[in-house]
Amino acid sequence: MDKLIDVFSTKPGYIDFIEGYLTVYNDDGLSGYITLDNGDDKIRIILSINFIDKIMKEDDVFGVLVGGRFLYCNMRVWLKKVSLLYENDSVVIDMIEEIKLLEGDLEKTIIF
Repeated sequence: MDKLIDVFSTKPGYIDFIEGYLTVYNDDGLSGYITLDNGDDKIRIILSINFIDKIMKEDDVFGVLVGGRFLYCNMRVWLKKVSLLYENDSVVIDMIEEIKLLEGDLEKTIIF
């Protein structure tokens, strides 16, 4: 977490590459986050509804899970050129250049 916090204080504050796992769920509205597995620490980076909507609209490879609470559950992702904010005790994605959804040999790149 300290490495992420260090990025917030720099200009322009971009991280070139993040590898994590995407989860999107519906609990009285869509919510989502990227989980970073950092050994014992599980860091969550919150996605805004704008990012979630774009992922769901442009994902023509995987589609969302049907019939349950989760639309995406721990899907491996790569994020490029990410700007993060620290708001209300949470790490939030401010801007992102692209996200790549990955599963087996399949992948889908979404440009923001």
